[in-house]
Amino acid sequence: MEVEPKRELCDTNQTPEKTPPLSLHHASSSDALGIVEAPENEEPIVNGTNNKDKIDDDGYLDSFPPGYRFCPLDEELVLYYLKKKVLNLPLPQNRIVEVNLYQYNPERLAELYKQYGEKEWYFFTPRDKKYRNGTRPNRAAMGGYWKATGADREVRFKDRIVGYRKALVFYKGRPPKGDKTSWIMHEYRVNDPPPLCSKKEGYTDMRLDDYVLCRIYKKVDKSGRTQTKTEDGLALTQKQERDEMMGSEDTMNYLSTMGMGMGDWKKMFGVSIFPHN
Repeated sequence: MEVEPKRELCDTNQTPEKTPPLSLHHASSSDALGIVEAPENEEPIVNGTNNKDKIDDDGYLDSFPPGYRFCPLDEELVLYYLKKKVLNLPLPQNRIVEVNLYQYNPERLAELYKQYGEKEWYFFTPRDKKYRNGTRPNRAAMGGYWKATGADREVRFKDRIVGYRKALVFYKGRPPKGDKTSWIMHEYRVNDPPPLCSKKEGYTDMRLDDYVLCRIYKKVDKSGRTQTKTEDGLALTQKQERDEMMGSEDTMNYLSTMGMGMGDWKKMFGVSIFPHN
């Protein structure tokens, strides 16, 4: 089995191997983040370059063939992108933006990088600790916070764990009384990250990870509208499906076949087939 040569992870002066053309947002793994604190109404500063300067990414984006969609599987995201990123290896051509996403809310990120995604966006980002001596990540973001939902999911390749995926939801406001939004994040991390690189620009003792990979998207219903909640807490999509079911001819035929009537339906679902009955 071929073994890859060991690399000095923190040596930012080594000559990189040949890589595909990268935009300023797609710097090689040896480049520093160069991110500074900025209010929400300012552009992110990525790789030491202020986005307010004229940055032409058209050439890079046009290099993708017509009909190309960047939608890798979980194991592909971990093995071919995140793993290579943390090991300072050249990356395949991609649409992953490098930015500290916790300095912005998801709406702002989608607006800033709309040319990099239609319905979902991918980001390399560092994570900081919530407490200096702890290992919990700080989930606070501009105007809100990200809240984890459920346990981590293993990412496997050929029956081997290569990383983990965590699902999070964005809340506006301050915890624990924030307002839930439809923005979802899948956060990927490798299962055996290398030591933190203290030579990276912007490094502090609050740094938890140099890089994780995040996929962000806005959850919508089948009609293409963002899911909201009705007053009784029922998801709008569920209510629409129920309303359509109540008045359909197929439903009437089904009830007749099963020997059921309107009263049986009402007992089962708490509603009448005819709303005015």
